Amino acid sequence: MKKILFLIIILFNQICFAFKEPPQVVLQRFDLPNTPYHHCGMSMVTFLPGDTKSRHKHTGLEVGFVQEGELVLKLEKHPVKTIHAGESFQIPMHVFHTTEAGRKGAKVIATWILEK
Repeated sequence: MKKILFLIIILFNQICFAFKEPPQVVLQRFDLPNTPYHHCGMSMVTFLPGDTKSRHKHTGLEVGFVQEGELVLKLEKHPVKTIHAGESFQIPMHVFHTTEAGRKGAKVIATWILEK
């Protein structure tokens, strides 16, 4: 029984590690007065090669800039797009999307304006 529990714990840790999201550092976050969108923020995300941010959507607009490397942007019902260092991108509100690092990883600055 202990061996089975040990194997389950090891397997669970491996699964969690495999689906690890890239670290995100929030640079600033603040409320916007007198607008239907109440929350604005900026973050830096460092993707290692092969890192993926899983499928999700936002209640507002996200705008990003790739500082280093390249990012593969997969927007639902849109063609897949590769964003290279020095290029920017937009993700419309309520659109499911996934982002993946290129072969060398990526460093991305993202700004969002979301409903609270």
